[in-house]
Amino acid sequence: MCSVWTRQKTNKKVYIEQVEIDVVEIDEAVVSVATDWFNFTTDDRLRISVADGLEYIQQLDRTGN
Repeated sequence: MCSVWTRQKTNKKVYIEQVEIDVVEIDEAVVSVATDWFNFTTDDRLRISVADGLEYIQQLDRTGN
């Protein structure tokens, strides 16, 4: 289950069960810190790519994905 924090007055969690998220991070060290210190994990709906965000989006545009 993926959770998204909202900026509502209550700060309650909103759960979105049918969402897929692609994370793009340019720095591998950030991914390592997230994994080692904050237990960041990927699964079939949460993917991470180490790449330049603009180049990643341009590649998606070229391939039609």
